[in-house]
Amino acid sequence: MNNQKLPSLKTFKTPTSGMKSPGSSKIQKTIVPPVLHEVGKLAAGVAAVNTGSATGNPRNKCALQPGHSLMDWIRLGSSGKDLTGVGNRAGRLTVTLKQLEEHDKENDAWLAIRGKVYNITYYLPFHPGGPEEIMKGAGKDATSLFDQIHPWVNYDQILNKCLIGKLVLNDSDLTIEDLFVSSNKPKTPTRDQQTPNSPLAKDSSDIQSNNNQVLKEVQTQEQQQQTNSVTQPPLPRFDWIQKMDSITTIFYTKSLSNPQIEINPPNQENIINIFMQFDGKHFVNELKFSKSIQWPCQTKINYETGKIELIFKKIESQIWENYGTLRQRYEEQPVMDLKLKYSVINKVQVNQNTCLLELERVDSTKLTVPLGKHIRIFGKVKGEEMSRSYTPVPNSLFSKYKPQVYTSDNICLMIKSYPNGNISRFICGKNKYDVVELSRPLGTFNLADLEHRELFLMLAGGTGLTPMLGLLSFLLERRVNLEHRELFLMLAGGTGLTPMLGLLSFLLERRVKKCQKVSLLFFNRTEEDILLRNQFDTLQKEDSRFQPAYILSQPSPKWKGFKGHITSEILQDAFANLIGDSCYTRKDVYVLVCGPTVFTNLAQSLLKELEVSDEQMYLFLG
Repeated sequence: MNNQKLPSLKTFKTPTSGMKSPGSSKIQKTIVPPVLHEVGKLAAGVAAVNTGSATGNPRNKCALQPGHSLMDWIRLGSSGKDLTGVGNRAGRLTVTLKQLEEHDKENDAWLAIRGKVYNITYYLPFHPGGPEEIMKGAGKDATSLFDQIHPWVNYDQILNKCLIGKLVLNDSDLTIEDLFVSSNKPKTPTRDQQTPNSPLAKDSSDIQSNNNQVLKEVQTQEQQQQTNSVTQPPLPRFDWIQKMDSITTIFYTKSLSNPQIEINPPNQENIINIFMQFDGKHFVNELKFSKSIQWPCQTKINYETGKIELIFKKIESQIWENYGTLRQRYEEQPVMDLKLKYSVINKVQVNQNTCLLELERVDSTKLTVPLGKHIRIFGKVKGEEMSRSYTPVPNSLFSKYKPQVYTSDNICLMIKSYPNGNISRFICGKNKYDVVELSRPLGTFNLADLEHRELFLMLAGGTGLTPMLGLLSFLLERRVNLEHRELFLMLAGGTGLTPMLGLLSFLLERRVKKCQKVSLLFFNRTEEDILLRNQFDTLQKEDSRFQPAYILSQPSPKWKGFKGHITSEILQDAFANLIGDSCYTRKDVYVLVCGPTVFTNLAQSLLKELEVSDEQMYLFLG
């Protein structure tokens, strides 16, 4: 795209209706009676905590009607009124998925979160996000939806007066009597898989185990009123390999599973707990080494194949007879801390208003953030609790932007500080060794959507590029051409840079289905606002498949590059440059868009005018 001239652009006025300042809005204090202090404090997190998207744009809220404040909800719950609709059976019922689906109307709305079913009919007008948002979970298991929006909120305290009972699998044989939870039912066995030690291998320099036979043990857990046995997903396949000074444990998930990995440091018994999450499933791997190892380990994740390698240094350099033991199990919803403490270990100023920070877990636990996912930062500003979402970027940005051999378990953030941005100023004001609170990874991005794509167009504005950087290197490293859709277009506008940074490395690094081209349209106001320009220009010289273009809406007289805003003409030109004289068509291009809400909505509208289907685009909306 840099080799061809974009068509002349007519500057248009950006719509302002419905827009919000990038700063975090202030939270109003509420006086809560002592007896309800805990519930009120948690409910205030839903009603008052400032929210934002992965690009730094605040999420819209619904104005509550008079008589529907937080205190009104607390009073209603304490009035003795039956909010469940099931009378004295409340809390003792079991509900099948089929029965849950029948309660999806505003005058009869049930939802389930982590196995508990609540009647939210009375709560609808009290929900700070409006009835429409919470109704998205009505009549279904809303656990995933809840975790995407505000997983740190203690929903059980807020909805405890609405509790109907427990959620079970569909069972056509259930009777009315069966719907009552019985504590006298026999316990249901669950699978717990243990992998035994492997025999001593013959090659002492690089030793890999043979196929391990699997021993199965039957343990018991608390019965959750399931009359049918539950078919559990297959456990991640395990292997190991060692050298004189190190041992590598290997877990195989599946291609493009984009796993989230959390590794706890060894305890006194030399046991390391490894938590894996992918495809909405949670797996616990309890690894006990036969001898002592050093901490921390190094992590390598092949996002294309789903292979996970954990490399541990040995305390004593020697060949082990076996690695030890591994116990694996599947958990539907493991109990984990919702807020995590991180310490600032590195800070670099990128430009006049943007800084790059590297954060490390205080408790020495290692956590990897899946590609395209974001985290939330919590902070108290003038005594008020606030939070905002940001997308991690590759830590190679501290030196030279390039694919990484090892997967970073530190969290790196590139944050633009706004004059009225409470959280952005809060985090950019942190110094080395200061501690901040973060959420666990959030978001809905599905890496498998890129499997058969080979042409990519990126539309990025400001810091809206960051979700794409992790994919860029991955795509450029793909070695084999297969099938179609190998062109990618990234559109980033304003503060939409950050979600794309993580994706860029992935796209340029992809090996199985080689990426043909990745075009990045990076929209900013002034030349000083262009983040990482030198690194992008260097990357283009090293890999011609990557084509960045910088478009300014308020350029200086000296600016000789592209000018204006996103238009249909710009997009048509971008598609033409991507396709060139190849056999590809516009339908083979995959488009990623991130930026302020107005930019993203306009880009989506323009793309649809060009007959780009929903399956060809992904919008980072936070």
